[in-house]
Amino acid sequence: MNKEKFEKAIDKFKEDLDTALLSLDIWDNKTGLSIASYNHNEKYTAIFGRIMNEIDRGLKDLGFPKFGEYQIIDLDLNSMLVFVKGKEKLFASCLLDKSKIQLGYLLAVSLPDFRKNLEEAI
Repeated sequence: MNKEKFEKAIDKFKEDLDTALLSLDIWDNKTGLSIASYNHNEKYTAIFGRIMNEIDRGLKDLGFPKFGEYQIIDLDLNSMLVFVKGKEKLFASCLLDKSKIQLGYLLAVSLPDFRKNLEEAI
């Protein structure tokens, strides 16, 4: 894994989303450790990793399809939490200000570009 490329991926995502991006963390889901971040809290990384694993396990137990590339959780205070699933047990979590981004742009442009940059950093 190339930390410099992860940092560049974050910089490009920050540039693309401007002030809509409130925080971001890229972590290895195998170890639960942060690889690169912007304005994040270390405790969130450990908690989000466990939550994603439990939901994924629950979906499997119910016979549902596994997680796709993105999971979006709508939060109060004009916020949303977006999880990006990468290759090799790599995840990213992004806290966004919904009032500063169009969902269509996020799903069609920003997230696919960010995910591509993450995969190139592996």
